[in-house]
Amino acid sequence: MKPYLLFLVVLIASPSFAQTLNGIVFDVVTKKPISNAQIITSLSTNLTNTRGAFKLTNIKAGDKFAVRMMGYKTVEFTVNTATDSLHIFLKQSILQLNE
Repeated sequence: MKPYLLFLVVLIASPSFAQTLNGIVFDVVTKKPISNAQIITSLSTNLTNTRGAFKLTNIKAGDKFAVRMMGYKTVEFTVNTATDSLHIFLKQSILQLNE
């Protein structure tokens, strides 16, 4: 019974199951960073800083997140274990108002 308990403790404490994901959000046309874009996970919503950078902690392979900013198309991602850094480019969304 003790080997099973040890395995369970190692499984819970193992850092390989959670990772940190860093990224920068850019405008696809101007290539300039986008500040205050929302990075939305199932657990939280974060904002990019003035350089367009963000950091997600305790994220696992298979987790999903979205990047949203007013005036841009929302993009969604699934976390890959091989990815620890992303450059995300948002396209402007053109909406016309009918008068």
